[in-house]
Amino acid sequence: MIHLPKWRVWGIFVTCIVGLVIALPNFLSSEARESLPHWFPKQTVTLGLDLQGGSHLLLEVDLKAAMKDKLEALLENTRKILRTEKIGYSNLSITDDKVKFTLRESFQKEQAIKLFQKPQSELDVVYDDNSKEVSLSFSPHALNDRKAKIVEQSIEIVRRRIDEVGTKEPNIQRQGDDRILVQLPGIEDPGYIKNLLGQTAKMSFRLLNSEVPYAPMLNGGPAPAGSEILPGDEKSREG
Repeated sequence: MIHLPKWRVWGIFVTCIVGLVIALPNFLSSEARESLPHWFPKQTVTLGLDLQGGSHLLLEVDLKAAMKDKLEALLENTRKILRTEKIGYSNLSITDDKVKFTLRESFQKEQAIKLFQKPQSELDVVYDDNSKEVSLSFSPHALNDRKAKIVEQSIEIVRRRIDEVGTKEPNIQRQGDDRILVQLPGIEDPGYIKNLLGQTAKMSFRLLNSEVPYAPMLNGGPAPAGSEILPGDEKSREG
């Protein structure tokens, strides 16, 4: 038979009592927990999706639509640059994920290429001597960087909307190149979450280009290739 000192027996007894007190809120309803004294512990163990059930959603980020918007912005910016620099062109269009146009005069080839092929530019510029066609496309590095940022921003938006539900410890993480995994313990209606996330209107993300001076653009000058000028209010300009 094992004989323990009295202080150790009392220590074990007190530890068990404290453990029972801490665990008690897990067996009470929310109303009963609220009625407990303010000094009484009320925190409960958050059960995972496998223990208490919940919703499991796999969302897909529409990267094609986002990149299409970016190409359309590049096309409009290209048109403005060519007109400002008085470079004759035709057949300006988006083809095969590229912005293409044809120079009317081949002697403007170097001028046109320099306008778009600048240091730290995210554009690849290709010129065809036979057809006088210029092709503008985002470099692979720029594409991967933009897609990663779009997914990260989408995750942040999903997280903010999920926080409105008040779910404890939701699991929101990137899965693969263009998917977002959402696990919400305790919420049995995935349709409610879909409606909550679907309330967002179309949002366009714009990354600030801090490498170029903005003063010339305020006076009506064109934005650099791959960038665009967005409208703002007087308050934002003062800031």
